[in-house]
Amino acid sequence: GRGRRKSEWISEEGGVFATWNLDMDLLENFAPGLIQTSIGAVVSDALGANMKWPNDIVDGHGKKMGGVLLESSNSDRIRAGVGANRNSFVKGDVSASGWEETIGSIDASEVFLRIDRGISSIFENNGKIAVPTQESLARISWEAISRSLSKGVQATLNGELLRPTGLNTNGELETVGVEESVVLRELDGIGWIIPKK
Repeated sequence: GRGRRKSEWISEEGGVFATWNLDMDLLENFAPGLIQTSIGAVVSDALGANMKWPNDIVDGHGKKMGGVLLESSNSDRIRAGVGANRNSFVKGDVSASGWEETIGSIDASEVFLRIDRGISSIFENNGKIAVPTQESLARISWEAISRSLSKGVQATLNGELLRPTGLNTNGELETVGVEESVVLRELDGIGWIIPKK
């Protein structure tokens, strides 16, 4: 598969690799970044995992186990791609985790259903129940990201240490540096310090 910025997604057989088609009308109410982080929150919950902003699903040690990729083109759909590893593996210089380490030996079809139910509960508009607000999606995204941050994970921007403090309604990470507040919109120059256990 593939990830952000045309990077290659490496995985082993047995995981969940799926694409959901979402209505383009969602963009009238939600920024793409917020849609992506909300889906990341759903996936991290389904896998009993944590989330690293903006789209990585990681285990309790910060090892990547999945991700979310949002795309659109000139169609009437937003494509939300989700990849999640079932098993941990090492392939070359890539070391990854899987859901068997977090939620146990659950079949891929059950994991898919958990993710599908979560995505549907947020973005499916049946006309009877109001869709969530931007603020509520920012909150569930921040809660998922905070699980990693509560373990001491820190961000850097071009070498400067930053403390993540929130997520805005565009899905952008709000941080505080030594001298000023910084809103992170893109991954350029961002690093992560993950404490070793």
